[in-house]
Amino acid sequence: MRTIDIQQHLSPVLAALLLKEFTDEQFGDWLMQGTLCADRDSKKIARFILALEEHRLELHGDAEQDVFCSVMLVYLEALLDPGVDALKRSGIEATASAATTTWRSMGDEQRTALWQEAGKLHASILPLIQ
Repeated sequence: MRTIDIQQHLSPVLAALLLKEFTDEQFGDWLMQGTLCADRDSKKIARFILALEEHRLELHGDAEQDVFCSVMLVYLEALLDPGVDALKRSGIEATASAATTTWRSMGDEQRTALWQEAGKLHASILPLIQ
């Protein structure tokens, strides 16, 4: 069984993605099943969920960010697909660029950090959304 380390830093975008897909009840179920790794510390879990909620509020204040999060969730796997031609834009970049200006307004450092973070979380998130 894969585990999700909730002490890992999450960007506001990926935190919002998790919240859009999963409810507080789902996080509780994962804890009971041992899917969440938090040393069974309820305070850590409460802080994690609160931080996710704060990120969601922060992102949902901007309708364009909300669209961007929806686009990212759909194309998270495409972003990391080894079959993507490096000379072409990834699915996430192409779709996000068409739906919102958020991707274009990100600097290279922000984009790279987001890709790296998505890559680290992909193995944990993918089995949960399939």
